[in-house]
Amino acid sequence: MTAHVQLNRSPHTKIATLAGQTAEQWRHVVRPFIAARSLDTGENNFVIHLGAAPQTLLIGGVDVLNYGPDADVAAMPQTPTTYAGRETDAAWRRAAAERIERYRKADMTFQVSDDAGQPVADAHVQVTMTRHAFGFGAAVTAQMLTTDTDDGRRYREIVQRDYNKVVFENDLKWRPWLVGASNKHGTYRRQWLDEAFAWLGERAIAVRGHYLIWAAAANWCRASRCG
Repeated sequence: MTAHVQLNRSPHTKIATLAGQTAEQWRHVVRPFIAARSLDTGENNFVIHLGAAPQTLLIGGVDVLNYGPDADVAAMPQTPTTYAGRETDAAWRRAAAERIERYRKADMTFQVSDDAGQPVADAHVQVTMTRHAFGFGAAVTAQMLTTDTDDGRRYREIVQRDYNKVVFENDLKWRPWLVGASNKHGTYRRQWLDEAFAWLGERAIAVRGHYLIWAAAANWCRASRCG
């Protein structure tokens, strides 16, 4: 689920977007944030976006609190975003490490020769990998790849360091693509996409797009009248 604090009329400008996790039991979720802009009393609302699949979700006790401009957001409590198996000693990690040794590693033999073609005994060889052949990827956002903030710079640093393939979370999907053509304030903008593609291209990071045929989703929407 994703929650938004936003302007309660068109263009529904978001002042905060907060991701959350659902669970089988009640959870108290705390998400501190810095508002992107000021809204007068009565101009905002709190909206929760859910996935498209049929589901039942109970939500209660929602509060949006203003701690003022001098609050230290970094020092505020925050519910960690995690999942079962994320622990450093999780059982699956040992099996994964064994598969890495078996399938993604191999022995190499080097023969070092001098200018006369004679083998050099006890030669010291140092090899540095410059690029993975294996595709390591992640879903990214055009906004975070282009924003000039500390978080944006950290985001780009992680993408460049850890991945050689990416896919945009939503920016290239049907609706965000259409909205991004003229949107100047929201989450999706074509300008961000152009800049993100240029940044990724300069670093030879491959980009996967999104499919264009949405028949199954369109049929489900017609049946459920989701608009």
